[in-house]
Amino acid sequence: MNLILHWKPEFSVKIKEIDQQHRKLFDLINLLYDASVRKEKEDILEQILTDLKDYAFVHFKDEEKYIVKATSSGYKDSQVHLSEHKYFINEVEMFREKYWLHDTGLLQRMIVFLQNWITNHILKSDKKYMEYLHDLQDM
Repeated sequence: MNLILHWKPEFSVKIKEIDQQHRKLFDLINLLYDASVRKEKEDILEQILTDLKDYAFVHFKDEEKYIVKATSSGYKDSQVHLSEHKYFINEVEMFREKYWLHDTGLLQRMIVFLQNWITNHILKSDKKYMEYLHDLQDM
C-alpha cells in the first residue's frame, strides 16, 4: 500500500480511544491516497471520502466530550477547536461533491489538505487541550 501518513509516537495524545481514532483517520487518508495512486474508479474514491467524513464526525463527537472536560479545567480555546472540526467536515464534504465535476488536480489538493490538516490538528490543537486532562492521560 502507498502511504502518505505514518503514525509516529509524537502523534499520541496519551488517551487510547483518541489515539485509536486518529490512527483510523490516518488509515482512511492513506487508503484514499493509495486508491488515487492506483487510479481506482471514481465511485471507490467517493466511498472512501464518505467513510472519512462519517468517521471524522464520529471521532469529533467523542473528542468533544474530552474538550468539555478540558474546558472545565481551564482550557480556553474550545470554540476555536470545535470550529476546526466543522471546517474539516465541510471541506471533506465539499471535496466529495466537487470530485464528480472532474476538477483537474482536485484529488491531489484534497490529499494535501487532509495530510496537513490532520497532522497540524493533532500536534497543535489536540495536544493543547490534552494538557488540561492530566488525570485521563495514559488511559
